[in-house]
Amino acid sequence: MRSHRLHSFFALSTCLLTVTFTVYPKQANAKETAKTTPVNPYPGEVVQIFVDSCVSGGQGIDPAVMKKICSCSIEGIQNRYTLSEFIKISDELSANKPMRSEMTQIVQSCAEQAVK
Repeated sequence: MRSHRLHSFFALSTCLLTVTFTVYPKQANAKETAKTTPVNPYPGEVVQIFVDSCVSGGQGIDPAVMKKICSCSIEGIQNRYTLSEFIKISDELSANKPMRSEMTQIVQSCAEQAVK
């Protein structure tokens, strides 16, 4: 069960990376953003797995920039989706369903913030 969830989170972060590369390939630079407590805080392990797999997939982009984009993305996701919704979306992406437009908007916004 846990292995399946990890695979789902990895699939989601991979899809988010694709959106990031499409929007801002190799243009990003690191910029600090204010941290707030998300509306739907996820367990630390879920957040860490997501950020780690997202950052590690960002080949060709500065890891510090990827960490900012990935951290911002998971924060935005937590503000929009409950954990159970996030898991459902992750499972959809693992089944090769298209990413929801709201998710794409979250990542695009984070990538835009990273290049400012």
